[in-house]
Amino acid sequence: MDYFETRDNYYDSETTFSNTFVRTILDPTAPMYQFYKGLNIFLTGASGFMGKVFIEKVLRCYPEVGAIYILMRPKKNKTVQERIEEQFKDELFDRVKREQSDILQRKVHFISGDLNQPLLGISCSDQELIRTRVHVIVHAAASLRMDELVKDAFTLNVEATKQLLELATQCTQLKAFVHVSTLYTHSYRFDFEEKFYPTRLDYEEIQQLIELTSSEEIEILTPILFSREYNNTYAFTKAMGESVVEKYLHRLPLSMVRPSIVASTWKEPIVGWVNNMYGPGGVTVGAALGVIRTFYAEHDKKCDLIPVDVAINMIVGVIWKTALDHETKRGKEIVPIEPPVYNLSTSGEHPITWLEYMVLNREAGLREEYYVSSTLPVWHYAFTLEQYKIVYLLRVWFLHMIPGMIIDAGLRYMNMEPRLMKIYVKVMKFSKYFYPYVERDWDFSTRNVKSLLSQIPSQDLLNVDYSMRGFTWQDYMVFYFRGGKLYVMRDTYDNMDKGRTHMRRLKYIHYTLLIILGSLFTFILYKLFCPYSSTMFKY
Repeated sequence: MDYFETRDNYYDSETTFSNTFVRTILDPTAPMYQFYKGLNIFLTGASGFMGKVFIEKVLRCYPEVGAIYILMRPKKNKTVQERIEEQFKDELFDRVKREQSDILQRKVHFISGDLNQPLLGISCSDQELIRTRVHVIVHAAASLRMDELVKDAFTLNVEATKQLLELATQCTQLKAFVHVSTLYTHSYRFDFEEKFYPTRLDYEEIQQLIELTSSEEIEILTPILFSREYNNTYAFTKAMGESVVEKYLHRLPLSMVRPSIVASTWKEPIVGWVNNMYGPGGVTVGAALGVIRTFYAEHDKKCDLIPVDVAINMIVGVIWKTALDHETKRGKEIVPIEPPVYNLSTSGEHPITWLEYMVLNREAGLREEYYVSSTLPVWHYAFTLEQYKIVYLLRVWFLHMIPGMIIDAGLRYMNMEPRLMKIYVKVMKFSKYFYPYVERDWDFSTRNVKSLLSQIPSQDLLNVDYSMRGFTWQDYMVFYFRGGKLYVMRDTYDNMDKGRTHMRRLKYIHYTLLIILGSLFTFILYKLFCPYSSTMFKY
């Protein structure tokens, strides 16, 4: 039992999850296992959150897969072995390394490239390798920044997608092309079916506009491009990317998955694993550290989170079904049996509101103080979710901005780098783009997902758990909260007693300050209104 295993097994008796490594049970005779046997996969976005989990899942559950080619930017003075070790040193891969010690070196191959470059920056020899050897392409790379410049986001989310689709049309052995999009491409709709939706502007029109105008002019035109349909460059360019994918439906064995807000792992290969601070996860980590004390969301609106391992399991199944459903003979028109779109949503089967999300996070935060206390937090956990925007903005000033300016001024005085205001400005910017997603509900159709689940052979359920049986948000949120601290903030929990003392001290300071401020406020009110009260009673 190594350090990470010992660390992650520290949980209280109420928690039902453990990160003990249980060897993966495989059935080599299962239809999907046989499908993946010898299959060569080309993956973009391999260094991202979903990309890493996809690689781990395929290698662990289908160890007889052929090869996984991953597109990576070139690095000078790095050998292939060093790059593999750098890419897969994360504890996410500990389990597969235990079960198949050298599988990463044997199965994973780097292809040098850059999505910002023409032809994806892939050399002629590597293009030929993809054309002749690859059976499956999974396009998971994307620019996720909501405030990305339109020109840059268009290059990554639209132009790169088109170039990859063109390359796929030349692949002689292609069985499936799976494009990873997002559930919020057309968030202006209240009902969201598993189908392609038209965009007001065509891909070619936007491309011409970008080519004929400067970056500054494009940014000026951005509000006009978005109209009322899109809230940010991420949603806008991902919607454009979907329209490009649709044009290739009759030329390629295509499918598209639309996950909602992708969060930390539920149970595989380890619980609570996450490697980024995007979306609500970043707010949770900030709250855990005592830095973020308020955020905005309408309490009764649904929070559609999907654990990343659940989303990846579905992508693994979609690849199999895409190959099964489509005629892949080169040169013959492909007619999809049904709309090849899969909405990966939990709000239908496992709904949770933003208020419930906040309450469960608060419970997890308070539980941390007593069970796995650490020395990382800078303040007592005191996070609240505000549903009235004007009240939220006032709370931001009093709980974030004013304390941030005071503390940063103190840091400057001590010749230290000011940090808090940078964090709070980022939080404010993020919350501005996040407003539209916490002020309304959507009705996401999952008909195709349910159809896929009903078609998975019973033998394959042993290899991959496609259901969410036994899932509860109460259990999940404990490790969702802790995972951000463990895997993003790299909290070691190496001295529980010291951590408890630290957390207790922060709690005393927090409540002492509240008493002082409350007393001061009461005194001011007394001084303001007491004279008038005395005069009134005198007469």
